Amino acid sequence: VFLISSTVLSIKFKARVIAYFTLVGGFLIPFITGTFENDLFVMGFYILLSIGLVVLSFVEHWYDLRFVSYLVVGNFILFSFDKFVSASDKVIPVLFLTSIFVLYKLAVLINSFKNKKDEISVLDSIIVVSITVMFLWFIYNMFDFTKEVYGIFVMVFSFLYLIEIFYFKTQDVKTKHSIIYTLLSTGIVCLNLGFIFLISSVDAD
Repeated sequence: VFLISSTVLSIKFKARVIAYFTLVGGFLIPFITGTFENDLFVMGFYILLSIGLVVLSFVEHWYDLRFVSYLVVGNFILFSFDKFVSASDKVIPVLFLTSIFVLYKLAVLINSFKNKKDEISVLDSIIVVSITVMFLWFIYNMFDFTKEVYGIFVMVFSFLYLIEIFYFKTQDVKTKHSIIYTLLSTGIVCLNLGFIFLISSVDAD
């Protein structure tokens, strides 16, 4: 009710203040209500809240709202590092991380297609790069990967960005140069990171 009503009011009155009240109040709800110990509820609620804020940022073209919401949920993920890593059931944390990763990654791509005039914003570029690094870092710490396996995993993961670029080009999707450069640079960073892990496991002698 809080999420829906505040989102509707933000759109109705086109008020950033209400939108940021939604953001702050929404992320505080689990702590105010004492439900923060229920990890499954908190993660599910934060996903819904993030979706609402991303949609709101699209409707009103409030790029800063999307970025700030990403910072807040990103900090929650970082502060939950020990919980995620030590969880006996890794499926739920991985699903949560994957959902957040896909949500904000798609949000940036969709926004770049919607805006015919503007290039991708610096804030959206930061989201693409940082959320990739955070996702891969958590995956490495959550599972007992050897350096060889993790290196191969990251190198394969990097090809997702190159495949996206290939798809945009072959399907004649009107994509701005800035989003192509962001995807390409992120893919190259991942490729090199995976290569470093791979060769670090090799006995130089």
